Amino acid sequence: MKNKSYSILKSLAVASMCVSNIAIAQVQTLPYFHNFGTASFTNVPTGFSTGTPSLSPVSSQSVAQNAIVIGTANIIPSTSTQTVGGSYGYATANNGRYYIQN
Repeated sequence: MKNKSYSILKSLAVASMCVSNIAIAQVQTLPYFHNFGTASFTNVPTGFSTGTPSLSPVSSQSVAQNAIVIGTANIIPSTSTQTVGGSYGYATANNGRYYIQN
């Protein structure tokens, strides 16, 4: 569980660095609880924003800090984990989740 939490926080940190140049999402407190529904989705969840970084891959904090947002990233519906970086509206076992793959 500790590694999973660290991985999620790392992904959120990278994502927040990538989207910092676009609309500011509302601040969320940790631990974060949100009902994402039961199916995969394509709409950005309330309180989140997505962005496409100018530098890719975003493989380090330094790269993330030097990247700017060059467009809005799409939310890709998914029912399985992915190997390609992106923002996913992931659902498995009737449990929707916002999933960021780095």
